[in-house]
Amino acid sequence: MDLAFAIDDLYSTGWWPEDGVSCVCGQDGRWFPEPSAVAGLFAGAGRSLEMCVGDSGSACRARWTDSRGGAHTVVARDEAVAGVMALAALRRSAGAGRSQIHRR
Repeated sequence: MDLAFAIDDLYSTGWWPEDGVSCVCGQDGRWFPEPSAVAGLFAGAGRSLEMCVGDSGSACRARWTDSRGGAHTVVARDEAVAGVMALAALRRSAGAGRSQIHRR
């Protein structure tokens, strides 16, 4: 999965950049949280996120457990994509809304 698709998935959960969350602007102009910010969002939800980069550096694995003790893992080409994918999955499992429209 590439970063643009991962950001699409995250935005589909109703996520929107917030003050106090360190974000990066992607090539397409959309904001997404930095990996360190993703870890903070997991901690705020009472979850621990473990990010591991493979020995060859060609993939990153993000692992966490849900409120029932179920283990979850996503694998992506780098830490940014893995973090965004993990946050989207966490929000979806927590019942975050889908397809919400945000206007400023």
